[in-house]
Amino acid sequence: LIAAETNSLLCRDDSIEGLRFYPNLF
Repeated sequence: LIAAETNSLLCRDDSIEGLRFYPNLF
């Protein structure tokens, strides 16, 4: 679920939010 949500968020918002979510999860 997490992976799917992350992919959706990154695909949907590939901007500040996407970059913010990436480091946050890792």
